[in-house]
Amino acid sequence: MCLIWGTTWLALKISLNYIPPIFGLGLRFTISSIILWPILLRKKPKINRSSTAMKVYLSFSLLSFVAAYSLTYWGAQFIYSSLASIIWALLPIFVSIVAHFMLPSEPLTLRRFGGGLFGLAGVAVILSSNGGEKEVQMIGVLAIFLAVVLASGPNVYLKKHHKIVNPLHVNVIAQTIAAIVLIPLSFLLEKPMTTIW
Repeated sequence: MCLIWGTTWLALKISLNYIPPIFGLGLRFTISSIILWPILLRKKPKINRSSTAMKVYLSFSLLSFVAAYSLTYWGAQFIYSSLASIIWALLPIFVSIVAHFMLPSEPLTLRRFGGGLFGLAGVAVILSSNGGEKEVQMIGVLAIFLAVVLASGPNVYLKKHHKIVNPLHVNVIAQTIAAIVLIPLSFLLEKPMTTIW
């Protein structure tokens, strides 16, 4: 698991040398959607189309996959891949904070709060030891930090409604919506034709 987590961020960083961030992200979700839809359809699923389920699909797609991941890909241009992975490792902390307000059964305990402060302190120590390019790095840090905050909401919302939606359905539908949004967006904001294949 550690190997997969670590190499994912390294691969992301390397890909940014060849592919614009939003286009690369849209391409990633396009490929994953093409792979996942046959797997999903083979199971002959009953996809929940209720208004609540639609809110789960859309929140995961727009807040997590489009907004948070776009910020992550963009921010990763300015910082080390290892630092990006450390910031994303703070996600459970922010999920706990959001859950405190959305899920009455999961109050924020002193232990969780202390763990959150400890994690933030760790990121601060890493930043303070980097020296030279603090201003440039701070742009990336803030972007990815905001990405983690944005991604925490949909995760809690999914947990709140986990009995009415299947996680596989959420992933496939949300990634498909994200691909449909991101590819046109990349043509508006970037120059995807400059991609080096």
